[in-house]
Amino acid sequence: MAGLSNKVFEVFLQLGAAHTRAAPKDECLPDELGHLGGDEFGLLLTGRDEVAATAVASELLDVLTEPLDVTGNHLIVSASIGIAVAHDADSVGDLLRWSDIAMYRAKRVRRSGYAV
Repeated sequence: MAGLSNKVFEVFLQLGAAHTRAAPKDECLPDELGHLGGDEFGLLLTGRDEVAATAVASELLDVLTEPLDVTGNHLIVSASIGIAVAHDADSVGDLLRWSDIAMYRAKRVRRSGYAV
């Protein structure tokens, strides 16, 4: 499964790069995208508020409604997104912890969604 997770991450990077090239300059795009481990990924948005973060989460969920072609396999991907805003945290560790808590809250509500 780790190989598939890595391949999905590569596809996310490719989608993100293509989207960034096509997007208007003022659109809320992630500053950083990272693989946290297993099936968890992190997006860093600097200089954006909760409204912008939820807009990015909503757009990401919309993109994920389309099947992904990974090594000839069509995958249906769902995501539970946890959003934490920097004023909620004193450190990077706190920010990750708050986003993790929000992600589990999103998972409890429905299969694919986000929570702050």
